[in-house]
Amino acid sequence: MCRPSCASARSKAVEALALSIVEIGQQAPILVRRDKERFVLVSGLHRIEACRMLGETTIKANIVQARKY
Repeated sequence: MCRPSCASARSKAVEALALSIVEIGQQAPILVRRDKERFVLVSGLHRIEACRMLGETTIKANIVQARKY
């Protein structure tokens, strides 16, 4: 679990990423893997949080083959 100082640093990182997405767009897609009827995030949580902060309803993603563990 993240301590309050860690959460604050993460929040600042997400805010900075959101500003970057506004200025130059999403440069790197998130990575997801298929798991039966859904997709599971492999990489890109901060990008998702930043896009949500901006009110985006879609995000660029690449589907990858990855192990569950």
